[in-house]
Amino acid sequence: MDDVASQHQKSHRVDDPLFSPRSPLVTQHFDSVEADPTISPSRNIYFMDGANRFISLPIQAGTSRSSHVARTFEQWLQDKLGYQQYRMTDHLPIVEDSVDLLAEDIMNRIKSRTCVRGLTGIRSLMIKIRAGHVYSLDQLDPIPSLSSDMMDFFQQFPLFIEITILVATPDSLLPGSPLSPRSPAMDYTIPVLISLENISANPADPSDPYYLFEDVSLIV
Repeated sequence: MDDVASQHQKSHRVDDPLFSPRSPLVTQHFDSVEADPTISPSRNIYFMDGANRFISLPIQAGTSRSSHVARTFEQWLQDKLGYQQYRMTDHLPIVEDSVDLLAEDIMNRIKSRTCVRGLTGIRSLMIKIRAGHVYSLDQLDPIPSLSSDMMDFFQQFPLFIEITILVATPDSLLPGSPLSPRSPAMDYTIPVLISLENISANPADPSDPYYLFEDVSLIV
């Protein structure tokens, strides 16, 4: 086990410029994940009331593995909003939080023992998150199908957070991915990319999310 742990430490790429979130190797790999027709994305939108309540609107079902990640994220969101009720402030959760701190918080939850146990057999994981006020919903692509009589609902739940999860497995094609094949040391890690975007805070350039990339260890 010591040898395995040592191999993992050598393969950890957070501080390596070659494997930074915007490096060609990382972007090409996750571009191939998005382009892979064998990968079925999972997509959910959570509407929030600005305090501790939220309602989930499933948009697209994924696989059992992406469902595991989705449950992990939903538990994180519940904990995040639950903590909000104890804060004596008008601060709006998520949409007024720092995107880099949010991404790190979510990554830490992905690296938790409970989540990692369900990641075995995954080749790589991509999580795309967009948050904002409901008036920014028309900036989502694709735009969710919502009825015109939801104004009362939006008044109660004026904030949203959308999550799209893409899980690549050993059977995924990943055409042109520069991170394949993986070395033996990488068998104990999973490349995870989180992109997080506050489209209400950055309406001028909604295509410029914050990226966080890590090789998450399966050794817990």
